[in-house]
Amino acid sequence: MRIYVSGKITGNKYAEEQFKAAEDYLKEKYQATVINPFRVNRELPNLEHDEYMKMSFAEMDLCDTIYFMENWRESCGASQEMGYAIAKRKRIWFE
Repeated sequence: MRIYVSGKITGNKYAEEQFKAAEDYLKEKYQATVINPFRVNRELPNLEHDEYMKMSFAEMDLCDTIYFMENWRESCGASQEMGYAIAKRKRIWFE
């Protein structure tokens, strides 16, 4: 199983810790491969928002499940990921 983590990054001073906690939880509970976009995207050069979203959609395509953290509704990007997950008929889990 591969799980993509979605939530608020921009303007969230706790994003790194929240995404890491979600990643650790999902790995332990489901023994899954977890894609943490905060960690993955940090390794990319400084991109525009739409470029980060293209990367996120590509990462989501690798997963069968999308895990939405509690703060996802506060994020334009995570809201776009929700629409993409629905369109791609991904399994959606909520915190």
